[in-house]
Amino acid sequence: MAHTIFRGRVTDEHNRPIHNAEIDYLNADGSQSGHKAFSHQDGSFELRVEHEEQGGAHQLRCTAFGVQDQQDCERADIQRTQQIHFRVPLGLEIVLSAYSDAGQIGPAERAVAGKRTVIRADSSVDNRIGSYDWLLPHQAQGAPFGREVELVFSQPGTFAISAKIHDKQANAAGGKASLSSQRNLEVGPSDIQIVGGNVQSQMSGDLNVKLHRATVEATLDQALWVAIKNRTHAVSFVEYKRFMDHVLYGGDDSEGPRPRELDIPMGVEAYRALKYLTEAFLLRQSGVFIGGNRWDQFAAHGSDWREEMKKKLKEYLGEPPRLPYFRTVIEDAFPWLERKGAIHDPVLLEHIDRPPMIELIHTYWLEEGMLMQTINAVAQRFQNVHSKAERDPLANFELDPLRRINNWLWGFIQDEPNRLTVRRRAFEYLHQYGLPLYGKAVQGLRPADTRSKFIEAFHNLLHQTYIFYKQDDQTTIIADAYPLLNALKEVHLILAQAASNQFNDARWATRVETLLVQFILSQPAMRDFLQGRPLVPYQEPWMPQVDAMKTLQSWSDVTVTHFRNLAVYGEQILLSIRFGNWVDIQNSDHAAHWAREFRPAIQTYMSAYRAATGVDLTTSDRVDAVPPAIHLQHRLSVQQRAR
Repeated sequence: MAHTIFRGRVTDEHNRPIHNAEIDYLNADGSQSGHKAFSHQDGSFELRVEHEEQGGAHQLRCTAFGVQDQQDCERADIQRTQQIHFRVPLGLEIVLSAYSDAGQIGPAERAVAGKRTVIRADSSVDNRIGSYDWLLPHQAQGAPFGREVELVFSQPGTFAISAKIHDKQANAAGGKASLSSQRNLEVGPSDIQIVGGNVQSQMSGDLNVKLHRATVEATLDQALWVAIKNRTHAVSFVEYKRFMDHVLYGGDDSEGPRPRELDIPMGVEAYRALKYLTEAFLLRQSGVFIGGNRWDQFAAHGSDWREEMKKKLKEYLGEPPRLPYFRTVIEDAFPWLERKGAIHDPVLLEHIDRPPMIELIHTYWLEEGMLMQTINAVAQRFQNVHSKAERDPLANFELDPLRRINNWLWGFIQDEPNRLTVRRRAFEYLHQYGLPLYGKAVQGLRPADTRSKFIEAFHNLLHQTYIFYKQDDQTTIIADAYPLLNALKEVHLILAQAASNQFNDARWATRVETLLVQFILSQPAMRDFLQGRPLVPYQEPWMPQVDAMKTLQSWSDVTVTHFRNLAVYGEQILLSIRFGNWVDIQNSDHAAHWAREFRPAIQTYMSAYRAATGVDLTTSDRVDAVPPAIHLQHRLSVQQRAR
């Protein structure tokens, strides 16, 4: 037997690619042989055919929208590759019609701003088309009605309009052939100035005046904000638990290695295996890129928006892909690295080109929410150590050895020398953010370096965003983003000053330990013992156990939900400030886009901060610069006195 590989493209008569066209290899009598291929998005295809080792002619046939293109090919006695180009004429074009002053509609070469225009997708296969997808400019108002769209353009200019047709019938693989056409439409100025309104009101002769927010020129770093939110979601506990459940209990092959491919140990090595898997999970998601398709961020905007953001991010990072912030630092502070070639060191490049989207403030807020204290209390009782209270709240805690969590807790306790102590974490919180912890374990700390101005600068930034949002919501004024830009630069410089010594390793190690603790607390055995309130909604399965422990131990009655929100959204906000190239930015449009992109995160953070500490960051009297730990200690003392 010999075989021939056919490669090529399927296009229409204007060389536009046709997706999901069906390519058949035909027998000598013209019947189908069963060898099939289907064209990709760019129209390309590959078909491998095995045949008898003899010459002669054979045929390939391409079908899309019921139209066929058939070509004769020469069969070879030896292996070979042939290039085939199918042209399937579909006659697809976008035509324009406009209404005259007398109300008659007719063909037109261009549209006029403020007047109704009809855009229609014409083709020679109208009876085979099942659906139309239209991509319209935001300067036009209207809605598609199948093959036609009636629009009113708000301003003159040149605008791109595209229509995508889909075959009514599916091919042998279940896909439907599709073809896109685009037209640049010229829109001329109107003799009548349109103040505002909508399509329906203009059609009926009425005018509804509507003011819109002032437009801000798009900036490339918008793609960085999307990537940061995408990467922080990728390393979230929800995605981590999905990964771990797959490895331990089985799941979709796309999630990672299957359990049968791994030797998951028992005994004291079980916890160590969890630790290795956690680090592998974080390594897999490190870097500045946009990936995955499960998140609502993509579902809300669609695949076209995702591809556009990927393209913008690639342009923003440059070649080789690198954050402009790192380029600025290297060029200004370490020019000798480029000259001596040290910048090509793989270890150094790992930190520069694939930075993990992890911020230490995430662990800080979870620690204030009593996550680490919860697992420590469980570990003490697991070792049969009585609590300091007269009656031990965990007296009935029992874990039988038939549960995996028994091995994990044993390994967690045995691994204590390899974990960061609370004092070491407390020193690093002070170094990074000037945020102290309070408690007997962290008394007498004397840090060599602390960011004493971080709280004031960060809360000033949050307050400036609040002012910007109030102005931005009023369509009668243009919001001033310059105070916001200056506040971003101030926080950026403070964060940059602390990016030294333990910065990289501390945030990595704390995230590994935090994920492991959350995973252990989320297990069914832990839920069976630390039973939370079933009617309280939680975002993540470890959270009810923490709130239940806080109730047992008479700790703070502020739900861990607020601390989880502070951790998640505080991390997103600080990463965008740390890795944005704010020092080199003078245009306030960048700050305006930043504030709008992170508005849900910023407003959720300020709301959670008020719920946790009692301090409202939106008040204009004075920026609060008191460390949150002091507010939390004060609220706890008030709570205890009220008992």
